[in-house]
Amino acid sequence: MVSINLLNNQRRSARQDRRRSRSAVLVVVCVLAVVVAGWGWVAVGESQTIERLEQEIQDKRGRLALMVQQQNLALTLQEQRDAMAAEHKTLDALTRGLDRPVRLLSVISQVVDPLDVWLRQMQATDKKVTLSGVARAHEGIWELAKNLEHTDMLGQVDVFEIRAHVSQPELFLFSMNVFMDEGDHG
Repeated sequence: MVSINLLNNQRRSARQDRRRSRSAVLVVVCVLAVVVAGWGWVAVGESQTIERLEQEIQDKRGRLALMVQQQNLALTLQEQRDAMAAEHKTLDALTRGLDRPVRLLSVISQVVDPLDVWLRQMQATDKKVTLSGVARAHEGIWELAKNLEHTDMLGQVDVFEIRAHVSQPELFLFSMNVFMDEGDHG
């Protein structure tokens, strides 16, 4: 008699089926674990990237605020510089001719030879200076006129009177007009 045990194959196949199903479940769980771990890793990386980008945005906002502040300061300084330049220009316009008498006396004192010519009176108007004085000779008067014409502040000289001194005939009284140049010398 031959006996065939059909249950053993069923037992084996049931065991193999259970092993296969456990293996399949284990594979599915492993795959799910890898997917979850990968998703977690990507999520952590993305959150770090977002934090880094937010930090960069904050840094750029801070630099932008600093640049705006510096630009406002530069504009304020530019406005102050322009105001000071306008004030300086106004002061120059107001004080331009104030040193003219001092410069005029300086120029005349450099030109007059104290051994030959003595000035008794000087009268200056807007563009004309009238000089009166005493000289030892005609040549001293003409030398003075020539020297006055060659200065950078004074121009044309008009000698309108030369006469002998009443009480001292060896001396000559003179009067001359000297016209100031039109250019700005100060």
